[in-house]
Amino acid sequence: MRHITTKLKPQLSDHIDSWKNYVKVCVHYCCVTVAWSDCNGCCYAMQLFEFILSCNENSLCFTTQWIYDIVQEFVYQFQGFCQFRSQVSALSSSSDIIRALETNRDAWTLSTVVSILQRLIQVSKQTQGGSKIQPSSPFIVQFGYFAMIELARLECLTGDFTSSLTAISTIKLNDRSELFAQLPVCNFNIFYHTGVCYLMLRQFSSAVDIFTEIVLHVSRLLKPGASSGLRAGLQPQLSRMLDKALALTVISTFLCPNDNLDEQVKEAIETKFTDKLQKMKTGENYSKLFTEIFEFSAPKFICPFVPDYSNQLKNTRQDAANHMLAIFMTEVEQHHNFHKLRSFLSLYATIDISKMARFNDISELDLLSQLLSYKNKSIKIINNVRTNISDVHYYVDKGSLMIDTSSAKIDESKSQERFFIAGVRKHAQIVNQVNRLFSSLGLD
Repeated sequence: MRHITTKLKPQLSDHIDSWKNYVKVCVHYCCVTVAWSDCNGCCYAMQLFEFILSCNENSLCFTTQWIYDIVQEFVYQFQGFCQFRSQVSALSSSSDIIRALETNRDAWTLSTVVSILQRLIQVSKQTQGGSKIQPSSPFIVQFGYFAMIELARLECLTGDFTSSLTAISTIKLNDRSELFAQLPVCNFNIFYHTGVCYLMLRQFSSAVDIFTEIVLHVSRLLKPGASSGLRAGLQPQLSRMLDKALALTVISTFLCPNDNLDEQVKEAIETKFTDKLQKMKTGENYSKLFTEIFEFSAPKFICPFVPDYSNQLKNTRQDAANHMLAIFMTEVEQHHNFHKLRSFLSLYATIDISKMARFNDISELDLLSQLLSYKNKSIKIINNVRTNISDVHYYVDKGSLMIDTSSAKIDESKSQERFFIAGVRKHAQIVNQVNRLFSSLGLD
């Protein structure tokens, strides 16, 4: 089914067969999976995941990569079928397809897919009497672990970004000993969808941090010396993923200007998006520009509901994506005005409100509204503490706008200190490694 999805164009029968592959398998009484043609009447049908969960520890032997692939593909197939069945008007020309969809209304429903993922999570975290019980197999723990990650991805695709972040709240993204760190695609997916959630929840500073982390990690994997260790076909896939992460970083830094962005990430952005960065600065066709970037880099959002096939309604395939785009563009339009405002804040230490309003060709009331809105969007609650994430601090006093640059200079100074100290530590580590190498070779 993966081959059909990636190389060919799956048809309705392919989607239904894929659902049956996950929901029903033919299992011999001795717990050996066989084809239906080899049954001879001695087999029974049950859910694939139920079969795995019901087996004892000695009968299971999976690789971590296989477990992730099987769970990840489960959600991916659901996503593909949602996009297929949402083409109602295109499918209505074929009565056979509509009849098959009506007959299989229970195939790939959101409630069933979510319940299966939650079942995997619950079994991997069994509790009894308030105390945890070890699952029957370490493989079951991995199934639950990846089901948690895929549930978060599913919530993101359906637009429930808060639930998506909640689903992976127990996973430490910065801990390289976490299981997801062993698998490059899983590693990217968890950071990518977390960053998208922060972006859509308007937590742009957190989104920048998440995207920066995954851009640096994937860039290291794709270096000439390191990429040779990747399995076949993974390098071009990671390259495409890296382009999406970079594009989302461009968006996030526009919405939340960040002077502390890693130099390597800045260089990669400037190399990949030179023309787009120039257009952002000039404001040239910014609406079309950000629409293109978002459509390229955002995940393929889905409408998970089952359409009414009896009514020849319009296609709903793009409804979810268009809805998310509209929300995003509303935020972009607001921040587009802020960028012009920021340019004046960086030029003056104090300026009359009336004078600045004339410069911006708006009324004083509208200018005060923009200043208040920008200040409000610059304040984020981090660890239950209200923090101003902007590098420009200002206030209004007796009809004048006062720009306080002292706090920004302090923040910039601290940033430069951190960068210098990190460089010193890095060079010290290199010197120590060289010294150890010389010592092992018996050289002074």
